[in-house]
Amino acid sequence: MESVIPIIETDRLILCGCSVEDFPAMLHIYQDDIAMRFVPPGVIGREACWSLWLQYHGMWATLGFGFWVLDNQTETL
Repeated sequence: MESVIPIIETDRLILCGCSVEDFPAMLHIYQDDIAMRFVPPGVIGREACWSLWLQYHGMWATLGFGFWVLDNQTETL
């Protein structure tokens, strides 16, 4: 089955959909006090983060748009 999520590549970045391999990095961000201090509801647990990951992934299939994963191809952005 072909993915509905487009992949956009530049010299510096790759924008793509989230994969299961991205979940640990997402969990790390969503459990970081500093990263989440202005994002309601703040730090969340593993189950809540997994639920969000499923929602983000499902948006592409359901709505035709959604969140991107940014993959830095250089040392600096």
